[in-house]
Amino acid sequence: MESLQNKSMTSSPLKHDLPKWRFCLWIIALLPFLQAVFTWSFENKLVGMIYFIRHFSMPAVAGEIAILVIALAAGFSIIAVARKLPFLVNISIVVWFTFAVSSTLLADGSSLGSMYIVSRYILHGVFFASIIYLIVNAEKFIISEWFKIINYGILLYVFLLIFFALVVPDKTNFNWTQRMPSATNIRQIAIIIGISIIAPITLLLYENHFAKWKLAIMITIMVTFIAWSGTRTAIISMVFSIVGAIIFVRSIPKIKNIGMLIFSFMLGCLTSLILPLPNTEYGLFRMFSQTQDVQNVSSGRLEFWYNTLSEIQKKPWIGYGSGNFRDNMNEIYGNIYNHPHNFVLQFMYDWGLIGASAAFVLIGYLTWIIWKNARFNVLIGFAAAAGLISLIVSASVEGALFHPLPIIAALTLIAPLFSGLYYPVKKANVL
Repeated sequence: MESLQNKSMTSSPLKHDLPKWRFCLWIIALLPFLQAVFTWSFENKLVGMIYFIRHFSMPAVAGEIAILVIALAAGFSIIAVARKLPFLVNISIVVWFTFAVSSTLLADGSSLGSMYIVSRYILHGVFFASIIYLIVNAEKFIISEWFKIINYGILLYVFLLIFFALVVPDKTNFNWTQRMPSATNIRQIAIIIGISIIAPITLLLYENHFAKWKLAIMITIMVTFIAWSGTRTAIISMVFSIVGAIIFVRSIPKIKNIGMLIFSFMLGCLTSLILPLPNTEYGLFRMFSQTQDVQNVSSGRLEFWYNTLSEIQKKPWIGYGSGNFRDNMNEIYGNIYNHPHNFVLQFMYDWGLIGASAAFVLIGYLTWIIWKNARFNVLIGFAAAAGLISLIVSASVEGALFHPLPIIAALTLIAPLFSGLYYPVKKANVL
């Protein structure tokens, strides 16, 4: 614990008495909800401002900027953060930045759009440091309340999506796969929920001062939506993250709590079976049918990945620049996707082998710190480990490390571990 505290952003008190971590967390928790509100449309083709907002994830980016501004006003310093980071991490950041910018400037596509995506990754890192700073300097940080707010925010998001599905005027002709509000498709929406569901799962498994039946109901609602959406990745990443996080914290939850989680999961899946499906791309049976279809179990990803590797070999060192994947691959292969549905290929395609390697070092460092410290407090450690694992598993077959909302959700779960507040959190009053 002490080693993490020594690497905290600062130990000076915040300039104001406002409990900034709660205020900022509500902003973060409501970002999926707000993005859905601002991209609300029943049209099958988005145009104008709604298209702009969704394509560039403007509410999510604005939320991260807001958190940064609040932290800066409270005394946060990016330079102070850099001074406390290990040498290898700083070098990796410099190398990544150099190749990310170079690939952008040398790209054949839009340099402006490419630079925007690079800037988004920089913002993710600064946002992460900002919320750690606010936690470290809070007079009274309560970890259970942190997870409760995340939970309430994602529930509002799910209820809003359910309401949208109920009021779609032309349900027969509506593009259900790609036009649900807030994300590029229903799979990304389910992944956002699949990462955020870790908050109530953490409380259910390891917190003894919270009504378990309430948590079980909330988890059931979220699982029902994920299963109804037909998103295999969200279900698989959820299972992997729970098992992996238990290994990280080296502590098995009570059998009763595990049983309640399994019951909630099964009830959610069964409930999804009685709900009407808008098209064949939805539903639990869609997951099973594609899994059993040997010819299409990867949904075309294997060929897609092979084509991406072929293009990487043509420019292995500098890459093609962030955000240029769709246009470049469309010209050659008729591709219509923004990313290769695999973060390893995405990083290598965008930033070349050296830039991608630097990014992998940063992810490896994050993983190592979580592994080393997760056992000191299972509540913090489980959420951090599960958040990271869920993000990585999802990003292995989807665009979870391309779109902002999944990254924001995972970083918000990871941040308390890096605050180094294990003992204060352990003794805090649970609201």
